[in-house]
Amino acid sequence: MNPAVTITMAVFMGFPWSKVAPYIIAQFICAMLAAAAIYWFYADIIAVFEAGKEIIRGQSGSQLSAMGFGTYAPNPAFFGSTPEVFAQVSLTKWFLSEAFTTAILVFGVLYLTDPHNTAAPSANLVPFFIGLLVAALVAYEAPISMTAMNPARDLGPRIMSYLFGWGEIALPGPRGGWWIPTVSTIIGGLVAGAFYHGYYKSVFEAYDAGETSD
Repeated sequence: MNPAVTITMAVFMGFPWSKVAPYIIAQFICAMLAAAAIYWFYADIIAVFEAGKEIIRGQSGSQLSAMGFGTYAPNPAFFGSTPEVFAQVSLTKWFLSEAFTTAILVFGVLYLTDPHNTAAPSANLVPFFIGLLVAALVAYEAPISMTAMNPARDLGPRIMSYLFGWGEIALPGPRGGWWIPTVSTIIGGLVAGAFYHGYYKSVFEAYDAGETSD
């Protein structure tokens, strides 16, 4: 469900490149359909929320209602959306923080699903532990940038919110940072894949081959 994982698996873990484009297309389409479904169910509720907060959709400050779709930094629900607030989380910090959390997620996925890793939990427990990891990373990252960790999770719904009336608040975003949750998460995944493939995978393979007792 995550293009950052799909690309990393193709680069480092032998996932067929012929499947990468179909996977990513499906991931984005499903994210966009999910956003459309959420909007269909919640459109009236969002409109009431905006009226109560005196939010004009598509204008400055409306990321407080757009955040149900795309991610924004810092989290508008926590800190608001004034220029003074933006200064607390620079675009560079936003990028690095998303890359960092995605790297941890992707490393965890690789560690838990590697068939050479005899210390990993049984296959039916892997989704549970990945879910716990996601929950922990969301708790850490949510105030900073709402925790995308997934290009499809942000860009797909962001495109839909643009169509739903948020306009420039969605794309290019209040500070033009619409690309950060997409690019940073892919780079974070690749960094995790390089680290994992360069060290841990070789250790597991050596252990399987009986070359080490550690």
